[in-house]
Amino acid sequence: VLAAETGAVAFRNTDNYRTALTAVAADTSTYYVLAYSPVNQALDGKFRRISADGTVSTIARGFNTPSGLAVDRAGVIYVADTGSNAIRTIAPDGAASMLSNDFNGPVGVAVHLDGRVIVADTYNDRIRAILPDRTVRDVTHEPFDTPCGVAVDGAGNIYVAETGAGAVRII
Repeated sequence: VLAAETGAVAFRNTDNYRTALTAVAADTSTYYVLAYSPVNQALDGKFRRISADGTVSTIARGFNTPSGLAVDRAGVIYVADTGSNAIRTIAPDGAASMLSNDFNGPVGVAVHLDGRVIVADTYNDRIRAILPDRTVRDVTHEPFDTPCGVAVDGAGNIYVAETGAGAVRII
């Protein structure tokens, strides 16, 4: 997964980050790589930044099966750290911290226009929001079947990839 500060995202199955980087529109100078796996090596729990010229730098370590990411307008990166049952943040200066660990295998994360962090709480089968005061609330009481991805459009609609149902739902 590659995500840009402008919201551009690319999903590529490749061991070569340069190949993946060329698949994303060059609309920003920095991309973020989640769980990058160098050729013939296991996922290493590091989070990397890739500049447009291909320079790779590690900006955070210690993730346990990171699965989703989002970047807000201030450059804060939100990571669904699935193996830790948590959403973690990486500040623009590279400092990583726990935002909330009130989840069960979160896989998807997005930042809403109103500042809430939207989470696909995958193994609780719910869509939840972390409010600015760090409290966690259900976005809706509708049941979901293994939600694995979330996205927010410019109008504030939340899109949910409901893997178990093979559907995309809009909240």
